Amino acid sequence: MKNRRPLRFLAIAFFLSFAARVSPAADGAGPLTVDALTSLSSLSRLWPIGSLSADGRSLAYTFRAGSSAASAEGGGPYAKSGLMPDYATGTDVWIADTRTGAAERVTDGKGAVEEPAISPDGNRVAFFSDRDGVGHIWVWSRDTRSLRRVSDAVVRPSFFGGAHLRWTPDGRSLIALVLPEGMTVEQANARGGAPAAKAENDPTVVPGSTVVVRRSAARPPAKEKEASGPPAAGAPSEGEKKTDDMDTSHLFAVMESDVAVVDVASGRVRRVAGGKAVFWFAPSPDGKWVAFSHQSGRRPSKQEVFYDIEAAPLAGGGGTARTLARFTRADYGYCTWSPDSTRIAYVAEGGGESGDVHVVDAASAADRLVSTGPHPGFGEQADLKAFWTPDGRALLVAAVGRLWTVPSAGGPLAPVTVEKADREVVQVIADAGTNIAWSGDGGRTVTAVVRDPVAKNMGFARIALADGRAERLRDEPKRYGGSYSPPITSGDGSLVVWSAEDAQHPPDLWGASGNLASARQLTHLNPQIEKLELGKSRVIEYRGIDGKPLRGALLLPAGYREGERVPLIVRPYPGPYTHSDAVNRFGLEGSTDISNMQMFATRGYAVLSPEIPQRLGTPMRDLMEGIHVAVNRVIDLGIADPNRLGIIGQSYGGYTTISVVVQTDRFKAAVMCAGLGDLFSYYGNLDASGADSSSWAEAGQGLMGGTPWEHRQRYFENSPIFLLDRVTTPVLILHGNKDRAVPITQANEVFVGLRRLGREVEFREYAGEEHVPEGRENLIDFWNAVLRWFDKYVKNAPSPAS
Repeated sequence: MKNRRPLRFLAIAFFLSFAARVSPAADGAGPLTVDALTSLSSLSRLWPIGSLSADGRSLAYTFRAGSSAASAEGGGPYAKSGLMPDYATGTDVWIADTRTGAAERVTDGKGAVEEPAISPDGNRVAFFSDRDGVGHIWVWSRDTRSLRRVSDAVVRPSFFGGAHLRWTPDGRSLIALVLPEGMTVEQANARGGAPAAKAENDPTVVPGSTVVVRRSAARPPAKEKEASGPPAAGAPSEGEKKTDDMDTSHLFAVMESDVAVVDVASGRVRRVAGGKAVFWFAPSPDGKWVAFSHQSGRRPSKQEVFYDIEAAPLAGGGGTARTLARFTRADYGYCTWSPDSTRIAYVAEGGGESGDVHVVDAASAADRLVSTGPHPGFGEQADLKAFWTPDGRALLVAAVGRLWTVPSAGGPLAPVTVEKADREVVQVIADAGTNIAWSGDGGRTVTAVVRDPVAKNMGFARIALADGRAERLRDEPKRYGGSYSPPITSGDGSLVVWSAEDAQHPPDLWGASGNLASARQLTHLNPQIEKLELGKSRVIEYRGIDGKPLRGALLLPAGYREGERVPLIVRPYPGPYTHSDAVNRFGLEGSTDISNMQMFATRGYAVLSPEIPQRLGTPMRDLMEGIHVAVNRVIDLGIADPNRLGIIGQSYGGYTTISVVVQTDRFKAAVMCAGLGDLFSYYGNLDASGADSSSWAEAGQGLMGGTPWEHRQRYFENSPIFLLDRVTTPVLILHGNKDRAVPITQANEVFVGLRRLGREVEFREYAGEEHVPEGRENLIDFWNAVLRWFDKYVKNAPSPAS
């Protein structure tokens, strides 16, 4: 059924069809309920913008009417159909005419759909669907208004943003990840929990035994040698020499797939590579090659990951893939083809190379470092990509708030924009199909997403590459996209599409042409949210213990009046995270589960997400100091009631929560979600795949800087389990018993300790749930318990008059 009303009403007919499912609380005054929260429609989590035709006329996207996710059977990232479980049912593909406003639903809500991709001519939409019980590739034709399953190959979607379904430039074939030949979905799903040794491989195992055997040979201590960079093609690599603790086992085994080229007309499947943990792939602009990257090794002690880059021919009889570069540090495997299809670029991350730009020659397989001279490291910034200028002479990188350029033939990596400008460069806008930077004037300028570093408003700017002058095109108090959802442009540059949200509105799609100043909303996924009074957000500024400026995101209660003191919930997640960047995210995280803080704001609480820097060896002390100064600032602003403070944290935030309450009695109540309390036992955590948490403690968030045998006292001083006798705050513990990130034994230890000490504690274990509870009933129980806990101990705590 078509709808030819103006563009702002795209898909309104469908909204009316599910309106009866929305909780009454979403229709009028009152607090946000779990029913209303989980009934909100949502864009795809990994590919929210969808696909835009080359002429900008057609936009394909998916969304789910009601966004509570379904858990994968047996635990893991995939459901039994082979698709990801985030949108297991009720997801649909829509195609919209961006000029007339007509929108059409091309699927019927049967099963799950993922990764819509519009053909180059705009007449067909391909996508993954399990409508027949298993994930396959389907194609919808605009001419016949019909769906057709393309082949029998079972797909294996990637949960990384660089490896999604793509058309070849000629529109005849699709490139996709499929299950390794001969493997079933059940076998593939089990690989994430596969034993390290099988009976047929180990002669010491008695046939029929279910024993799991793991061994580790003695080796000398690892040398603190830093690799100078990825090896030249064909040269022995560190991984091949085995001179360090390179590990090539358990590399995302559950992700292993074949790279396949599927002929749309005949359904013939040609597998150009097999059994790889693929993170990125793309056809060359001339349609002759498909290149891809896959994980090839890692050094757990340094938290380094390596990727091989390969390419295979697309045309004619084709052939198998050949290796172009080995053991690269391409950030999450992201690469980009040059406009002339002769080179592939990537930005290295880690191992002293952070920010180095490499170019790989597709003919000679020479991997060359092109960014010469010194430059600042880019650190742990997500989604480091090198975008090509239209003429292929230079590469552009958006990092650490600036736009950088380097000649593709080699030269200094130089900043285009000035340091500490009034707007930070967040993302380069590029053609959706080629990753060539959008210019519109032959390459003299590029357009980028920019952000106010203080207020966090976002918008667009046109930046001159010659001198860095920026012409601001748009600025508003919203948050645009994310690392998996940068704005995309049509091939002819006539339209830009992006997702936008703010603290009170979930994400929707927007579009603009020309100078980007006049944008129009392309979707209205949640009209019912307009009727709720939700909390507004703001950025707060303060100084840390060392005097350095810090910021936090503060969500105010719905209907807040200036000067009113209200109960405050602190939601910490420490480390190198700029939480104020999320000030314009819906509910401060954009989620519809346990992380949406509007559940507190619509019940009279303010919520604070502060920046909490940490140092090596003193994470617990740094947590206490960082939270104290942030809370004091909200009190000094006249917003927080100092006698009604609570704290809640998830995962490492759960560790933060229990670490804080062993050091202070300032908080009236604490909630630890999926947290840990014992660095010694967590160091030895061993999951079913054989992976452990030692690198997390040594070089990751644990900040121990070495093993427990090197820093025994440091591990002891930063394990709150040994200080539980100091706790006076009532503690609520919530944990899923299938949690693979933080095993429930960590929650058990904290609960047993507090119970033995006679402290006020409650422990709610969610059977079958993983790191974040997803089942609707469990979400209701979770929020009921949390709100009851804080209402009892925080909201109703006695408070002197302001």
